[in-house]
Amino acid sequence: MRAYGVLLVLVYHFFPAVLPGGFVGVDIFFVVSGYLITSLLIREFESSGKLKLLDFYRRRWRRLFPAILVMLLVFVALSLLISPDFRVDITRQSAAALSWMTNSYELAMGQSYEAQLLPHLFIHTWTLSIEMQYYLIWGAIVFAVLLVFGLVGRATKRPGGSSSQKSSSVSGSQKSSSGSGSQNELAGTSTNRSLLLRVTLAAIAVVLATISVVAMQNAAAGVRDPSVAYLSTLSHLFPLMIGSMFACFGGFAPYKPQLSAPVFKPVSLVVIALGVATLAFVALTFSFQDPRTYQFGILLVSLVAAAILYLARLWQDLSSKPEWRFTNYVGLRSYSIYLYHWPLMIIATQLAQQLGAAPAVAALWAGAFGIPLTFLAAELSYRWVEQPFRVRRRSEREDNLAGKHGSASSKLTGKHELASKLQPLLIAKISTVVLLCILSIGAFMSAPQITSIEASLRQGAQSLSISNIENAYERTQQEVAHE
Repeated sequence: MRAYGVLLVLVYHFFPAVLPGGFVGVDIFFVVSGYLITSLLIREFESSGKLKLLDFYRRRWRRLFPAILVMLLVFVALSLLISPDFRVDITRQSAAALSWMTNSYELAMGQSYEAQLLPHLFIHTWTLSIEMQYYLIWGAIVFAVLLVFGLVGRATKRPGGSSSQKSSSVSGSQKSSSGSGSQNELAGTSTNRSLLLRVTLAAIAVVLATISVVAMQNAAAGVRDPSVAYLSTLSHLFPLMIGSMFACFGGFAPYKPQLSAPVFKPVSLVVIALGVATLAFVALTFSFQDPRTYQFGILLVSLVAAAILYLARLWQDLSSKPEWRFTNYVGLRSYSIYLYHWPLMIIATQLAQQLGAAPAVAALWAGAFGIPLTFLAAELSYRWVEQPFRVRRRSEREDNLAGKHGSASSKLTGKHELASKLQPLLIAKISTVVLLCILSIGAFMSAPQITSIEASLRQGAQSLSISNIENAYERTQQEVAHE
């Protein structure tokens, strides 16, 4: 689903006439994020009996921040190749992106999401702002629910050890019967607690989603530019909450649909096919300015995407076939694809126009070069930025585990061998980052205060004012001379 969402956005931005409603790919992405994050939070509680909220926030930061920081450095530096107008206020644009406040920044600036003469290089990070705000809010809500119901630290532990210790003075048969009884009791208690958490979170998600849907409908009612409804966290939170609601009953074995594979597979595939057709219909026929988009379009997309995701996960449990390789590849790199596609499109379009291409031809050149460059940049970002930060913690755990069982000499030998292999790559990375930092500083320092259009308007207004003063002075002189 992540792959389909990011591909819709990609086509929409590079070829808007082909998919005028392709922006709903963002909402598909939101649904997937809400589903995955809620599933991870519930799974952590069910497996450990607790939720380490700070660790959750730290994992989210490590997942998103390094890649967006590198992207900003790359495109602030590359902005030196195009008109200085695109560097106006680029410092605050970058700060808003890094602080997950781009949507608030754009709303405060009064920017329109679509109808911009000079689109901001990093306006696309508004989605990441809403996602991170969702992580902060929803993580705190899940933790608060666990505290309110006293569920933290009360998850079921494996009963073998404790029951045997308590029954050390009892006969073998009594130990066996008491152990099995306590195990069944604990298992039932664990299931009830998990169900309580899931039902509570689902109810909260429904309430928050309802509030958000109403907020979007009200914000978009009777306005010519629905940017406020589209960019606001309050009015665009519901796709994430719908994904969260479906996640509350996804992967929960006692309450999975008890359908046989021969029946469930064809039925689910038909439903998924109808859902995909619905998503395609919205992407082909709706538009950003269409009132239907905010009345029910985004809500419909979110519900359909959540249903497809839910059924696809159940279907995958019953199927041994792996995911299609292309969608798996794009899905894994969807974050970096999204990060790089928009600035590359703007820079490619501007460079083509600077070479004399007409706007329509420049857009075609931007698609021809921008899309392949997007996938190339996403691959480099995935390999060199995303993956190293995501697997570092796992590597540290493995090193600690190896340190308990391995000798100091073998550890040192392994580290020296690894360092010798990685040293050239590390030098190349450091050199690239230093160069990008130098170029970015130059771009920040050379950024104009206003655009060339604003400067021309001010100059014209000033010239008109001076001309009016001169004309008034001449008329006064003539009147004095006439008298």
